[in-house]
Amino acid sequence: MPHQEVLYGSSNSISISVLPSLDLSTDTSTVIRPVHSSILGEKYCFEVINSENTHCFGCTSLSERDRWIEELRRAAQPNKDNIERIENSLSLWVNEAKDLLPKKRYYCEVHLDGTLFARTSSRVTAGCQIFWGEFFELDNLPSISQITLHLFRDEDPKKKRHSRDESTIQPLGSVNIALAEIRGRSYQEKWYPIVPYKPSGTAKEVLGPQASLRIKGRFQNLKVLPMEKYKEFAEYVTLDYVEMCTKLEPLLNVKEKEELAGALVHVLQSIGKAKEFLIDLGCAEVERLRENEALIFRENTLATKAIDEYMKLVGQKYLIDTLGDFIMRLYSSVENCEVDPKKCPASDLANNQKQLKDTCEEVVQKIIGTHG
Repeated sequence: MPHQEVLYGSSNSISISVLPSLDLSTDTSTVIRPVHSSILGEKYCFEVINSENTHCFGCTSLSERDRWIEELRRAAQPNKDNIERIENSLSLWVNEAKDLLPKKRYYCEVHLDGTLFARTSSRVTAGCQIFWGEFFELDNLPSISQITLHLFRDEDPKKKRHSRDESTIQPLGSVNIALAEIRGRSYQEKWYPIVPYKPSGTAKEVLGPQASLRIKGRFQNLKVLPMEKYKEFAEYVTLDYVEMCTKLEPLLNVKEKEELAGALVHVLQSIGKAKEFLIDLGCAEVERLRENEALIFRENTLATKAIDEYMKLVGQKYLIDTLGDFIMRLYSSVENCEVDPKKCPASDLANNQKQLKDTCEEVVQKIIGTHG
């Protein structure tokens, strides 16, 4: 996507297209993948990338988008399930930054090989630090060699109207993450120093000497075999999942249980057996802890992890519809809800407590309103 490589901080680096038709059969390099909502400001978009151009399309729901992506991928690569392939994915937590100017707004962009893939919200520093805690999961990636995070200072909206075109904005500084550091099944987390961008020697004025970003990430290359190779295993998973879980449970740590439970829920949901799976696993849990009722569904077991994952899977649309706009507004708000006396001035505590109470009440009212 050459037209994206030179655009920093621009909301127009990808634009929604309207096409009468799109031929997927003529280019074997065609890629169809989701577009992160932070790029377009739209929740359910995907892009079709070929050697000549990139087209972006919007859907009305997550399920509709996923269905389109799956059908288009099959149309572009009808033999995909019968050949061995590599699937690349990046899971990235952009957690926080330190040694920045106080009372200024900042955001980060995630670029892979020079292409914009995701953007954090714009937040105000507390002291000289800023916390995002935002998670980005990017799947079906092309082969990449470089992960770069660019830090920007967000202008005041009133000043922004009179500033230069967004496409000319340059980052204050950047962080490069070596793929080798985060490749594998486990997440790696560290502070990365921000290298100042110095077009005119002014970056030192807006970045402290210890300016850095705390990033947690994982990059995976997943080897996928032809579908027929999984036939026997798929039959076992869909028919004997309770036996499998019972045998594996004592051998897994908490993180491994979470990953296995998540994979099983998604696989079984795709064939309509997720509810049956949860009931069977729940009954086995009750039977196992019959003499310890207080521990039922209270431990870190495959059953509790599977229930958590299923609730996320089926409840995502409800949460987005009910609280999505509120959460985005809260992210961009300058109001402070910090009520820990150790982390805010005593003079701000009463106002922060009121702000937190009002915010919580608004959440409750929005939830109640969905049942009105």
